[in-house]
Amino acid sequence: MIFQTKIHQKNAYVYFLFEHKSYHDYYTALQLLRYMAEIWETKRDNKEEKRLPIIMPIVLYHGNTDWYVGASFSNLLEGYRDFPQELQKLVPDHEFFIYEVSAYDDEDKQLNVFLRIILMVFRDIGNSDIQSY
Repeated sequence: MIFQTKIHQKNAYVYFLFEHKSYHDYYTALQLLRYMAEIWETKRDNKEEKRLPIIMPIVLYHGNTDWYVGASFSNLLEGYRDFPQELQKLVPDHEFFIYEVSAYDDEDKQLNVFLRIILMVFRDIGNSDIQSY
């Protein structure tokens, strides 16, 4: 889902990239990075675009056990944690939101907030201030 909005009085795009997992996938961060790069390349190829949009990767997980494979790209990189910080910043890294849906009860406040945000996004898609693509 992509939304056009204003950030600091400037037009901006915000992507919500949802990925669904019912099993542990060690390479989820790599999969999300590939999706993000494809979105950015598509925007880059649009000559009217000067900047790349912000992308918010979100993984909805509903497996039988807690998510244990991490939520950052750097977890996949051999020796990354041993690098000094001044070298770590030269290596691409990103994190993603992981929502373990099966772990929540109907009354759980965090899930309810998340669902309310999603429902508000869907509700406001037709709003003249927000454009969805």
